[in-house]
Amino acid sequence: MYEALERAADVCGPLEQALAAPDAAVRIGTLRQALGETAERVSAATAQAASDYDRDAMQKIYRGLLAAQRIVATLHETNAAAA
Repeated sequence: MYEALERAADVCGPLEQALAAPDAAVRIGTLRQALGETAERVSAATAQAASDYDRDAMQKIYRGLLAAQRIVATLHETNAAAA
């Protein structure tokens, strides 16, 4: 379920380095896409959750992934504006 994030982490490296890299737009785009893809997979898996507790936990993960996607975008925009 988290394969896209693992691949993005391998490609992008730590977030601080990705934000400062000359190809930051590409790296951040890769990371945002991976967060979105993972959120979609978690959302799809939520329907198959075995219990209400599991479903609630997966919904929290889903919302966290979407929030992370927005945070990464904001950090990139702020960093680009400061440069």
